Amino acid sequence: MISATKNRALLGIVWAIIKTVFKLVYGILKFFNLHIAFLVAIVGVVLFFTGTLKNSVVLTVFYVAVIFSIVYAIFTTIKKLLGFGGKKVSKSKGVQIVDEEKSSSSDDKEDQDTTDYPKYYKVKQNPAYVMAEFKDRYELYLKTKDGLKLVRTDYKRN
Repeated sequence: MISATKNRALLGIVWAIIKTVFKLVYGILKFFNLHIAFLVAIVGVVLFFTGTLKNSVVLTVFYVAVIFSIVYAIFTTIKKLLGFGGKKVSKSKGVQIVDEEKSSSSDDKEDQDTTDYPKYYKVKQNPAYVMAEFKDRYELYLKTKDGLKLVRTDYKRN
């Protein structure tokens, strides 16, 4: 008879394998932009088992959806591989990245209101990132060989 600890260990191994397989499948779907095609396939399976797919109109619409989702995946993957698309931010000539200490040295609130925006900060946790502060928002950028790439935007509360 297998003890409870052996059952937990075996279940942990099985769970780790299942998670790895799902992460691998998700990685493939994400890289090739097959999310929509996968969703259409799931809808097709549901329609097949409910018997709705026998209708010629529904079958035609399903085939068109499959073709469009695969064509979309092909074009977006080619676009990604060729380096087109994505939000790239070019550096302006006068922009200078400063440390937190240099930009936060003014203690007077009036001086902070009259300063020019955006202010740039280095991210201490990861030097590959730059934070830009605007009057109404913060933007996080990733330093790449092509320049700064926008990661996310957080808006300030008034």
